[in-house]
This record gives sequence, structure tokens and C-alpha cells, in this order.
Amino acid sequence: AEFHNANSDLAGFLSGTRGLIRLGVLPSAGTTLVPQVMAAFRQTHPAVRVTMTEAAAQPLEHQLLAGRIDFALTAQPAARDEFAFTALLQDQLVLLCASTHRFAQQAQVSWTEAAQETLIDFSERSSIRPLIDQSLASRQLQFAQRVDSGSIATCCAMVAEGMGVALVPQLALELCGHRAHGRLRVLQLAGAPVHRSVGILMLAQRSLSPACEQFIAQITTHLNGHASQAHIGDQATTALNKS
Repeated sequence: AEFHNANSDLAGFLSGTRGLIRLGVLPSAGTTLVPQVMAAFRQTHPAVRVTMTEAAAQPLEHQLLAGRIDFALTAQPAARDEFAFTALLQDQLVLLCASTHRFAQQAQVSWTEAAQETLIDFSERSSIRPLIDQSLASRQLQFAQRVDSGSIATCCAMVAEGMGVALVPQLALELCGHRAHGRLRVLQLAGAPVHRSVGILMLAQRSLSPACEQFIAQITTHLNGHASQAHIGDQATTALNKS
């Protein structure tokens, strides 16, 4: 019986129907994408256990290098030989302001206009901060003042109180919280869109288990089910602007 069970477990592992998946996710992806994927995956893989570590981009990279997670759904990191990254979607940067702000009735705002405001900023460990810094440097701009916030939810609350504006990827708008609804507006940034690439990050020299491979396939299936990957964050944008 023990031999039969061992063979059964091995067969399940090799087929991807048994095993453990240690997933790392950005908070924005954990809220917006992962719950639907996990629900669908559980229907077809009930014997596979999935654990999820939610963290900013830089800590996720450290977790991956330390072997604590198998792969991460995260933003594209700086090129490193240790990593292999597959982009799945482009997450567009938008401007967030209070509904009482001078920008609130505009459809879009220029980077030059935005830079005259106080920027409610993010930790250097996040994937958002480097994207903002690179975008400002390429336009030779600096914000009048930058104030750090601890999280997306805190950032949104500070913006809602009129303390400044924020530059936020659309996926992250889901984290604003219900208290901010009706008090925020989402605007497009004029000019060429600025995106962060979000996808699968894994170690370049390590093969994933069949269960991990099938979970990643489930993520891809979920994204392909949308008419356009660019519209995944649009629901949160619409909800904030209509509330």
C-alpha cells in the first residue's frame, strides 16, 4: 500500500495534479489577478497546495534568490543573469488626484503640469518608484516636493486629503480602498504612455514543477480571456472616476 501511494504521489507530481506551488506576487497583482486564477486552478487541481507571499518587487526578488518562492508575478526587474522574465501585460501609469484638485475636471495632464505639484511617492523597494524616476529623468523634470507613503492604500488616502498627486499603475488602483472612492480622480498622462511590464519572474537556471507550469498557464489563460490586456485596470479607473 505504501509503495502504491508513493507511486501515486510521484505520478501526481509528474502530471501536475499534486504538489506545492510557492507563489510570490505584487500586492496589486494579488488583488486584481490572482484570486480568479487561484479559484479556477483549484477546480482542476484540488490536490495542489498553493501558498502566496505578497510583497513589493525588490523583496520578491530576494525571496526568489533565497529559494523561498518558486516564481513571482511581478514587475520586470533590472537585467540580471540569475533571472528569467516573461512579460504578460503592460500596466499603464496614470495620475491620481483629489476630486477637489485643480486637475480634477481635466481628461489628461502633462508631465510638466504634474511636476509643479507635491508627489505622494513610494518606497524605493517598489516597482513604481524606479518607473517614476526614469520617466522624470527622461523628461528632465523634478517634482516640486516628494513625500513618501508606506503603501498604495496610504498613498491614495493622502491624495484624497489633498496632500498632493500620485503616479500609479492602473492595477494598483484596486488597492485604494473604499474610503477613497468619490474623493479621487484618475487622469491620463499626456504624451506617449508609460508602462511597467508585469509578468512571471523565475530563476534562469531552475526548472519549475509541472504544477507551477500549469499554474502559469492558468494565469495566461485568464489574461487571454480579456478582450485586451490593457483594459485589466480600467474597471478600477472607471469606478473611481464615477464614484
